[in-house]
Amino acid sequence: MKKIFLCALILSCSFVALQAQRLPNVPQQTEILEYYGAKRKWLGDNIYEIEIKLKIKGNWSIYSNQIENSGPVPISFSVKDPLLEPIGDLVEEGNTVIDEMDPIFKQKLKKYKNLITLRQKIRIKRKENNSLSIPVIRISKYTGYLKYQACNHNKCTPPLGIDLKF
Repeated sequence: MKKIFLCALILSCSFVALQAQRLPNVPQQTEILEYYGAKRKWLGDNIYEIEIKLKIKGNWSIYSNQIENSGPVPISFSVKDPLLEPIGDLVEEGNTVIDEMDPIFKQKLKKYKNLITLRQKIRIKRKENNSLSIPVIRISKYTGYLKYQACNHNKCTPPLGIDLKF
């Protein structure tokens, strides 16, 4: 009987320890987004256009990068390679755009639901000696990072991110 009690106690403690690994009531990224990948298109003159497609699940929404006041974390794109530099703003296209008073942040905000496509132009910088090997550059793989915050009608996630390869 003592052995059964001891086994039950160990199992219940193990279960509690596993549950403690996740913050309570904070959804996992896979519950919010489905990432379809990032692809690049060569535009010439050392410039690529990166296209990122996301599906926003359930009643979650992601905030635009066009936020003027403090509030939610806007969606943003960054590159990790020092030879790359973003050109211009991150362009957002969504099939469900909401531009209204946000109940959580108490201000007018632009956010997206369902599908969103993001486009960012990046330039390949020239090296110190002004040389650039276009064939090598065009077949290289680069990495970037997409940062965002998601909210539903009553709660928000902490800032989340996706590592990108393109």
